[in-house]
Amino acid sequence: MLEGHARDATAVAFSADGRQLVSAGLDRLALRWDLATRRKLGTLGPQGGVVHAVLFGHPEGAWIATACGSRPAPFAGENAIRIWDATTGALLLTLTGHADHIAGLACNPDGTQLASCSYDKTVKIWDPRTGALPRTLEGHTQYIFAVAFSPDGRRLASATDDGLVKIGDANEGAEVLPLKGHTDGVRSVAFDSNGERLATGCRDKTVRIWDAASGREVRKLVGHTDFLSSVVFHPDGQRVVSASQDGTVRIWDVVNGLEVLRLHGHASPVRGLAFSPEGHYLAGACTDGTVQLWNGSPR
Repeated sequence: MLEGHARDATAVAFSADGRQLVSAGLDRLALRWDLATRRKLGTLGPQGGVVHAVLFGHPEGAWIATACGSRPAPFAGENAIRIWDATTGALLLTLTGHADHIAGLACNPDGTQLASCSYDKTVKIWDPRTGALPRTLEGHTQYIFAVAFSPDGRRLASATDDGLVKIGDANEGAEVLPLKGHTDGVRSVAFDSNGERLATGCRDKTVRIWDAASGREVRKLVGHTDFLSSVVFHPDGQRVVSASQDGTVRIWDVVNGLEVLRLHGHASPVRGLAFSPEGHYLAGACTDGTVQLWNGSPR
């Protein structure tokens, strides 16, 4: 367990080599951790508000992106993305342009595109090396909670408060597939390692697995008793992990849709999940301010 946040931890991300982890929180902090020693390496700051999303740049992981938002109201701050040097912690760029709370971030495989989604109902595609904003994607009519690139970087999935998930062309911005089936806001989206399937976690208490090429719903995973906060595929693509406000973290078999294990050790609900690149660790950002670490391949 990693302890350092004074309020809810909201998101976690691993470096490409699996040696570092960064966590974000409602305390307006982003913390860098050494996985081998479990010691804090430093703080990325100051941040302009509560941090709701964080990621390491790919493929070398030379930079870290953090996204601040203006919600919830008690913790209001600016709507901005910051790019930090992953080694020194120095601030490299500040990206502004969203008109409302920034809820999610995603990076394409070669690190040349950074996608951000917002309650302003847009997805913006940035060049994280220069801060340029080549494209703003519009078309959603509700808050956008989550965004994810496919592993080949060609497709971009986005999820909204009305339960709609869209898969679009990441380069042209054109909508390719609408995924319909959820009955409430979708809070999390994740592609599997080969881009064939997409997992979504929703306020309707379900996890759904979709065929990413056809948009067909393949599995509906039922069991959570409160809304989903995060879903993530294991790197082997055979399992998906979900975290819910019901306080449970569950591992599901993607093929048969059955729950195979529940993880323990956390004392409060988990808001964000991330696997290390090789799947050795699973990290969870908890509402008590801690980051929980589990064996990534439990039996």
